[in-house]
Amino acid sequence: MINYYARVKDALGYGSKYYNGYLIKYFDNLFSNLEKNIITPDSAKLKVRDLFKSDKNLKYQFLNLLREKKAHLNIIGSKLRPFHRIRIGIINLDMNKYEPIHYHDGFISFQIVLSGKCLLHEFDKTEIFADKIQYTSYKEQILYADDVMLNCSKYRDIHGFGAIDEPVSILSIGKYYGIFGKFKFSRLKLMKNNRDYLDIDKQKSVGNTINESPLIDENLAYRKYSKIL
Repeated sequence: MINYYARVKDALGYGSKYYNGYLIKYFDNLFSNLEKNIITPDSAKLKVRDLFKSDKNLKYQFLNLLREKKAHLNIIGSKLRPFHRIRIGIINLDMNKYEPIHYHDGFISFQIVLSGKCLLHEFDKTEIFADKIQYTSYKEQILYADDVMLNCSKYRDIHGFGAIDEPVSILSIGKYYGIFGKFKFSRLKLMKNNRDYLDIDKQKSVGNTINESPLIDENLAYRKYSKIL
């Protein structure tokens, strides 16, 4: 019975055994510790950074995949559960390309810079409405290889990032909540996990440290904000 259960678990995942096994277990445990407040977000980021700095083979395995996979997002591993999934992907951004500022719900994720120089903007949501979102802002950052981003409902759940001076490749390891990690209940409706994009040029202040921006259609967000000017 135990062997049958193990085979079913394996059937609901794919990817190299190295990162479909050890790495997914590592991050599954780290996500759980974050959810239970056993570890702080800043400490979790340091643990991930130390992991990739100390294990160069881990980093080079993903860098080697870039020779074959150069799409904007390459899904290279996944583990599916009834009420969540863990997904591993590689994000590629050409020079001066920018991933527009967006809000994640039902999601927790680490992004590790594999190569390049990455511009990062981060925010914390304070309230979200049907057509707008309110948030606090953090100082703009520049990240390099092995630096780590984290976003979840308790920490920097709004962000945008781009490639400065050269292309950037980012490893994304995320946990999606909801039925099979795809759908969540919101106001008694079953909704697909998705991003909400901010029309950041229309930002206005609504308090001492709180700003507000209207939400914007995804296609329009990429037309307006997919380049670093």
